[in-house]
Amino acid sequence: MKVFIVEQGEYSDRHVVAVFSTVEKAGAFVAAFVESRKRSYSRMHVKEYELDSCQCTASDLIAYEVRLEKNGDVRSVEVTCDAERVVEGAFQEYPSTFTSHCFARDPDHAVKIALDRRAIHLSGVMEGAK
Repeated sequence: MKVFIVEQGEYSDRHVVAVFSTVEKAGAFVAAFVESRKRSYSRMHVKEYELDSCQCTASDLIAYEVRLEKNGDVRSVEVTCDAERVVEGAFQEYPSTFTSHCFARDPDHAVKIALDRRAIHLSGVMEGAK
Protein backbone atom coordinates (compact mmCIF):
# COMPACT_ATOMS: atom_id res chain seq x y z
CA MET A 1 0.00 0.00 0.00
CA LYS A 2 1.29 3.42 -0.92
CA VAL A 3 1.06 6.66 1.05
CA PHE A 4 1.67 10.17 -0.19
CA ILE A 5 3.46 12.49 2.21
CA VAL A 6 3.35 16.25 1.85
CA GLU A 7 6.63 17.77 3.06
CA GLN A 8 7.57 21.40 3.47
CA GLY A 9 10.92 23.09 3.99
CA GLU A 10 14.45 22.39 2.88
CA TYR A 11 17.33 20.41 4.36
CA SER A 12 17.21 20.35 8.18
CA ASP A 13 13.98 22.37 8.17
CA ARG A 14 12.10 19.76 6.09
CA HIS A 15 9.09 18.33 7.93
CA VAL A 16 5.94 16.31 7.27
CA VAL A 17 2.80 18.42 6.88
CA ALA A 18 0.24 15.72 6.01
CA VAL A 19 -0.16 12.11 4.83
CA PHE A 20 -2.71 10.95 2.22
CA SER A 21 -3.87 7.71 0.64
CA THR A 22 -3.80 9.05 -2.93
CA VAL A 23 -1.64 11.43 -4.92
CA GLU A 24 -4.80 13.28 -5.94
CA LYS A 25 -5.70 14.05 -2.31
CA ALA A 26 -2.15 15.16 -1.58
CA GLY A 27 -2.14 17.39 -4.66
CA ALA A 28 -5.51 18.90 -3.73
CA PHE A 29 -4.19 19.68 -0.24
CA VAL A 30 -1.12 21.42 -1.65
CA ALA A 31 -3.26 23.38 -4.14
CA ALA A 32 -5.66 24.46 -1.38
CA PHE A 33 -2.76 25.49 0.83
CA VAL A 34 -1.16 27.56 -1.92
CA GLU A 35 -4.51 29.17 -2.79
CA SER A 36 -5.21 30.07 0.85
CA ARG A 37 -1.81 31.76 1.27
CA LYS A 38 -1.40 34.57 -1.18
CA ARG A 39 2.03 35.37 0.25
CA SER A 40 5.36 33.56 0.11
CA TYR A 41 5.74 30.16 1.74
CA SER A 42 8.22 27.36 1.75
CA ARG A 43 7.57 25.07 -1.21
CA MET A 44 5.71 21.82 -0.53
CA HIS A 45 6.74 18.48 -2.00
CA VAL A 46 4.63 15.33 -2.39
CA LYS A 47 6.61 12.12 -1.98
CA GLU A 48 5.35 8.59 -2.53
CA TYR A 49 6.29 5.85 -0.07
CA GLU A 50 5.41 2.21 0.29
CA LEU A 51 3.68 1.66 3.64
CA ASP A 52 5.63 -0.59 6.03
CA SER A 53 8.56 -0.78 3.60
CA CYS A 54 11.22 0.14 6.15
CA GLN A 55 13.26 -2.93 6.93
CA CYS A 56 15.29 -1.71 9.88
CA THR A 57 16.64 -5.13 10.71
CA ALA A 58 18.35 -7.91 8.81
CA SER A 59 17.93 -11.01 10.99
CA ASP A 60 19.35 -9.93 14.35
CA LEU A 61 21.12 -6.84 12.99
CA ILE A 62 20.04 -3.22 13.38
CA ALA A 63 20.40 -0.45 10.79
CA TYR A 64 22.76 2.35 11.88
CA GLU A 65 24.02 5.68 10.59
CA VAL A 66 27.48 6.54 11.92
CA ARG A 67 29.03 9.98 11.48
CA LEU A 68 32.78 10.28 11.89
CA GLU A 69 35.00 13.34 12.09
CA LYS A 70 37.72 13.38 9.42
CA ASN A 71 40.26 12.28 12.06
CA GLY A 72 38.14 9.19 12.90
CA ASP A 73 36.50 10.46 16.10
CA VAL A 74 32.86 9.41 16.41
CA ARG A 75 30.43 12.31 16.05
CA SER A 76 27.20 10.28 16.34
CA VAL A 77 25.73 6.78 16.10
CA GLU A 78 22.00 6.53 15.43
CA VAL A 79 19.52 3.83 14.51
CA THR A 80 18.12 4.62 11.08
CA CYS A 81 15.36 3.47 8.76
CA ASP A 82 16.98 4.83 5.62
CA ALA A 83 16.68 1.36 4.12
CA GLU A 84 18.03 2.27 0.68
CA ARG A 85 21.30 3.64 2.06
CA VAL A 86 21.71 0.80 4.55
CA VAL A 87 21.10 -1.91 1.97
CA GLU A 88 23.61 -0.38 -0.44
CA GLY A 89 26.11 0.15 2.41
CA ALA A 90 26.42 3.84 1.69
CA PHE A 91 29.62 5.60 2.74
CA GLN A 92 29.86 9.30 1.97
CA GLU A 93 32.53 11.92 2.47
CA TYR A 94 31.52 15.46 3.37
CA PRO A 95 33.76 18.50 3.97
CA SER A 96 34.17 17.80 7.70
CA THR A 97 32.76 14.28 8.21
CA PHE A 98 32.25 10.79 6.86
CA THR A 99 28.84 9.09 7.08
CA SER A 100 28.41 5.32 7.00
CA HIS A 101 25.15 3.33 6.82
CA CYS A 102 25.29 -0.32 7.82
CA PHE A 103 23.66 -3.24 9.57
CA ALA A 104 25.38 -4.07 12.87
CA ARG A 105 24.84 -5.96 16.14
CA ASP A 106 25.17 -2.84 18.31
CA PRO A 107 26.55 0.72 18.21
CA ASP A 108 30.15 -0.44 18.83
CA HIS A 109 29.94 -2.87 15.92
CA ALA A 110 28.52 -0.09 13.70
CA VAL A 111 31.46 2.19 14.64
CA LYS A 112 33.95 -0.58 13.79
CA ILE A 113 32.34 -1.02 10.36
CA ALA A 114 32.41 2.74 9.77
CA LEU A 115 36.08 3.00 10.80
CA ASP A 116 36.98 0.08 8.50
CA ARG A 117 35.16 1.75 5.61
CA ARG A 118 36.92 5.05 6.41
CA ALA A 119 40.32 3.34 6.27
CA ILE A 120 39.49 1.68 2.95
CA HIS A 121 38.21 4.98 1.57
CA LEU A 122 41.29 6.90 2.70
CA SER A 123 43.66 4.30 1.26
CA GLY A 124 41.87 4.60 -2.08
CA VAL A 125 42.01 8.39 -1.96
CA MET A 126 45.71 8.30 -1.16
CA GLU A 127 46.44 5.81 -3.93
CA GLY A 128 44.60 8.05 -6.38
CA ALA A 129 46.74 11.02 -5.31
CA LYS A 130 50.01 9.26 -6.19
